Amino acid sequence: MVWVLAWALVACESGGGGEALVEADYSNCRYEKPEAIFYDGLPQISDHRFERRGRGSEEKFTLSGGIAVTILQYGCDDRTQEFIFELNQRNLCESTEDCTRHIAQLLHALSRLGPEFHVFRAWSQAIREVAPSLSFGESAELAEGFWVKVDQKSGFGNTTLMLTLSEKP
Repeated sequence: MVWVLAWALVACESGGGGEALVEADYSNCRYEKPEAIFYDGLPQISDHRFERRGRGSEEKFTLSGGIAVTILQYGCDDRTQEFIFELNQRNLCESTEDCTRHIAQLLHALSRLGPEFHVFRAWSQAIREVAPSLSFGESAELAEGFWVKVDQKSGFGNTTLMLTLSEKP
């Protein structure tokens, strides 16, 4: 499972991308420039956009059901991915474990977008397994060398769930 998680964190090159705003030099980096994970044309996705910014990228789309998804990827020698899910529901979860369960369900939904996204099923399962030990805003080791952090923000009529996957706490 650790190999699958490692592949997911560093590969993320399954789709097309947008034009680079500022093309960073990755020649002395462990990782190459971030690539789009998703792509235009997936039936469950609309309004897909991808932009590189320096040594990072921002990918945005709307998932069926009206869930706005933003994925930030950055890092030269240590990769970090932040998944931000904006839901049109307030007070979606009371505890870290509740939020983590919702995030795992969203990752599982992403895994059903096509065979190239099945790695999100492994992330979903791994996150479910550590859910009881997670606290909002604190990194926890998911597997050796891989860290997870969950957080939430509630606004007027909406909830934002945030998941950070990284190689460092």
